[in-house]
This record gives sequence, structure tokens and C-alpha cells, in this order.
Amino acid sequence: MKGFLLVFLYCPLFIFGQEKRSIKVTDASTKAVILNANLSINKADYYPSDENGNIQFDITKVKKGDSLSVSCMGYLTVKFVVENTSLLPQEVSLNPIVYELNEVNVTNKNVKQKELTLGTKAFSISQEFTHASTKYGLYINNNEKLIGIIKEIRIHMRNGAKSIDMPFKIRLFARKPNSKYPGDELMDEIIAANLKGKSWFSIDISHLNIRLPEDGFFIVFQTMPSEYYSKVPKKAHGWTIARVPGLAFTSFPKSVNKDNYSVIGIGENNWMSKKNLEYQMQATVLVNNK
Repeated sequence: MKGFLLVFLYCPLFIFGQEKRSIKVTDASTKAVILNANLSINKADYYPSDENGNIQFDITKVKKGDSLSVSCMGYLTVKFVVENTSLLPQEVSLNPIVYELNEVNVTNKNVKQKELTLGTKAFSISQEFTHASTKYGLYINNNEKLIGIIKEIRIHMRNGAKSIDMPFKIRLFARKPNSKYPGDELMDEIIAANLKGKSWFSIDISHLNIRLPEDGFFIVFQTMPSEYYSKVPKKAHGWTIARVPGLAFTSFPKSVNKDNYSVIGIGENNWMSKKNLEYQMQATVLVNNK
């Protein structure tokens, strides 16, 4: 789901001297406000829209040359470069993603497609109490050299901190050559929220037509910066923790998935292995079956 780059040369002026600025986010087709949109500044600072579709953000964190993006699940991301902090838009309209059917080659009647579920196969009730601004990933191997696309991502979430509906990112990476850690991204990051509070959160990405990498791939669950979550900690299991969405994992899973493994990352390129546990993540893939 690639966004597009805009440079705003003229927009209405804001009042000088204010610390907070506001951008309203609307649907380009219906003109209705969008409630679950997000503004990011250089992919570091994130601000959500409120019930009126307004995003309040700290203008002191924005300077000339910064990259700003406005995104929401189901919409194309709008990105723009700041030319002048006094000339930021008061409103941004997002275009809905048009979901198109994949082209199917029916000339070769010997090729059939089937769905497979890859990733976690053993389940437990163990919970990872996550931290803000941290990445939690599961490597899913492709030892069988399957050919197809990644259709859906599923993540098993936990609610020990009463935070299952808090926002997070979903990212998808290829494995870095000659390494066991994530490399190139396979899609733009998606900011999501499990508003229905289901233990398994799923998202359909079939419209992105992401090819199944020959060397496997990583599903990454990334928490937002700390200011994105409640400032008032909640008590869970006898101690005090912030309301960061939790993640389920399986202990000692190697007897089931010996070639899958978990990683954790802080910062953009700092990764380390998580031994003896497997984050409960799955991918539904649509593969060719001759």
C-alpha cells in the first residue's frame, strides 16, 4: 500500500505562537471525517485523530524538510515534505483503497491454487508484556519454496494490561541476505487497532499482491511511542504497567516449528533473537499447486 508524495506550496495560515496545531482528516469520496487516522513526523512521532477527525500535534517538533504522513487502514497514505511550518494544511483528504480482484491465468488448467496457514502451530496462554517503541517479530520459513502471495496476517494478542484496543503497527520484512534478521520491507507499515478486542487480530493484505519470498519472511508487531498510550498505568498481575497492547507467545516451540524463530528490535535496525519462545503470529498464503 504505497503512498504518494505531495509538497504543499500554499495552504491557509495558522496563528503564530501556538504550540499545538490541528489537521482535519476526511474521506475524499464521502467528505466524512476519519476517526482512526494518524499523523507521523519522520516516522518517529505519531498523533491520532479524535472523534471529530482532528489530529492535534506539537508544531515545535516540525521543521523545514521534515516528512509528514497521514494514514489510516483502508486508505492511501498521503505524504508531504514541509516547506514552511506556517503553511501546513488545515485539512487532508484520504482516498479509499480500491480492492481489485487478482488476475487469474485460466489458460493453464493444470495450475490450481490453495490456501495454507504458515507460522505458529502450537498455542499457549503465555503473554509478552510489551514495551513502547519496540518491534516483536516472527520469522516464517519457506523451506518448501512455495510460490504465491501473502493473503492475510494474524496476530494473537493478550489483554493483561487492559490494552488490547490500543494502536500498534504491522510490518512485513524479507529476511536479510546472509543474516537471520529482517531486511527489506515488503509493504508500507500499517497502523492498526484491535477495536473489537478479539484475541486474534487479522488483516487482509491480498490486494497488495505481496509475493511469498523464497527465503521466508518476518511478521512484525510494533508498538507505538509511549505518548500514544495512556499516561495512567494499569495494574496487571500484581505490578504496575503501561497500557501497551500485549502479545501471546508459545514457550519452547522447536518441536513444532523448528525453523521458525522470534526476534525483538529497538530502533530501526537493531535486532536480537528471542530464545525458547515463538510469538503467536500466522500468515495465510495463496500458493500454486500443480
